[in-house]
Amino acid sequence: LPKGIEITQQGSDELWSEFIKEMPSQEVLAWLGLRQQSLRTHISVAANVSISGLAIVHYLNTTSTAMANISWSIAPNVQLKSTTEFRCHTDNICYIYNQVATLANDSHWHSDVIQKLPAAAEVFYHNYAKLAESAHYQQATLHFGAKRSRNYEQIDLLGAHANASFKGLALPSARQKHQQLLCINHRNVHTRSTQHYKSAVGSEAMFNFLGRIYVQQHAQKTDASQLNHNMLMTKSATAYTKPELEIYADDVKCAHGTTIGQVDKSKLLFLQMRGLDIDKAKSLILSGFCAEMLAIFHSKTARNTTEEAIEQLVI
Repeated sequence: LPKGIEITQQGSDELWSEFIKEMPSQEVLAWLGLRQQSLRTHISVAANVSISGLAIVHYLNTTSTAMANISWSIAPNVQLKSTTEFRCHTDNICYIYNQVATLANDSHWHSDVIQKLPAAAEVFYHNYAKLAESAHYQQATLHFGAKRSRNYEQIDLLGAHANASFKGLALPSARQKHQQLLCINHRNVHTRSTQHYKSAVGSEAMFNFLGRIYVQQHAQKTDASQLNHNMLMTKSATAYTKPELEIYADDVKCAHGTTIGQVDKSKLLFLQMRGLDIDKAKSLILSGFCAEMLAIFHSKTARNTTEEAIEQLVI
């Protein structure tokens, strides 16, 4: 482990009670995971340290239901870069993942989450984070595979000048179904948040995005934005998007936007007229669509995984 990181095993306590209290009632699998797995892995990061390249790998090699409960405690003035990667070596697995993170004053955490999963896997990912004053939490998520998956993430900006940035790329194919739910709660002044998710949906797959920005009455000077862009690779692919703004303050800057569309036929024609066949033309357009999101990952695994997913999406 890098200097400044400590990992311990702890039991259930009020931390998880708060986690369950904050989870919406439909996230029943979060509760199930906590009930079945009483121990949690606690990762603490000491104050005033700078760590890059911390790798966390979930190595799953079972055909039953697996569960993990993880908590983070990040002290003040921390600079942390981490990569969390799921590696499943069996198809028929159901994985329930619960995470709680607290970021102290002036801490910065840049997290890459790589969910490369077998075609028959099921994953239910729950993430709840609380940010103190001037804390910054940036997460980039890449999702590929799994017949059914659901990511629920909730961020509470408790301190002034707290900043949360959540971006992601989902690449479902075949008959896979992926849901991305994100709720960012602005609970103090001068807080900022960014939500930007893209999906490229192939074959008979489905992608569902629900993003919510909540601004309390006293959270003045909030600056929040939300974008969701979806590309349908076939006529039978489906994407649903539901951006939500719930604002009770009057001095804020909030914006949201969303698009759903198929591959641009004029672009396909342009590339075919220059000698590319239909599959190569689609692959090039899709690579350009994904390039913006890939730039935010610091992990090389993200680019390799995306190249593999693009091959499946254009078949």
